[in-house]
Amino acid sequence: MRPHGQPAASQRKNLFQPKGEENWHGSCYIQGKRERPDDSRYAPGKHTPEWRNTMKINKLRMLANDKGFTLIELMIVIAIIGILAAVAIPNFIAYRDKSYCSQAESDAGSIAATLADYFAIPTHTTLGTTPFLLDGNKDNGDLTKNKDNGIQFGLLSTKNTATVSGGVSSIEIVVRDGSGRCPTSYQASNKEWSAGAYTKTMGD
Repeated sequence: MRPHGQPAASQRKNLFQPKGEENWHGSCYIQGKRERPDDSRYAPGKHTPEWRNTMKINKLRMLANDKGFTLIELMIVIAIIGILAAVAIPNFIAYRDKSYCSQAESDAGSIAATLADYFAIPTHTTLGTTPFLLDGNKDNGDLTKNKDNGIQFGLLSTKNTATVSGGVSSIEIVVRDGSGRCPTSYQASNKEWSAGAYTKTMGD
């Protein structure tokens, strides 16, 4: 039994609290004045059952998100990477090997340009004794090997060699792919290629 006029225990904590702020702690009120401590633990509604349930749910969600990848997920990712690699790597190798074909073709074009410059001089009317071999390339760096009949040719691409034959009316330039990497499928689709060598003809 409580004395007449004394408030119930459940109501005592609200004696100094303004209406509508019943969730504030009694210790947050000093002489009828609301004062919020800096600690956010004393925020309104912090210890209500609804707040505790929300915290439990958030904690369960965090634990569920921390589980990482499953073995099945990792196996699927590895399988996808393997499929992409099986398709991409052969195409990349074939694309790179085609560059060796382009190097031989470029060497033949360079030799043809040098011959054109040589015969542009009116006094140069003969090619001299042919065939002659050009085996100075970027692999050995020997430019002296590419001078014949008074004509100085530039260095060929790595390991490539070339022969120049014929006369003024028709000159045949053959450049051999020294790397042996030019794809046979590329050679088969280009009539200037045969057995790892590219042939370029000047004149008739």
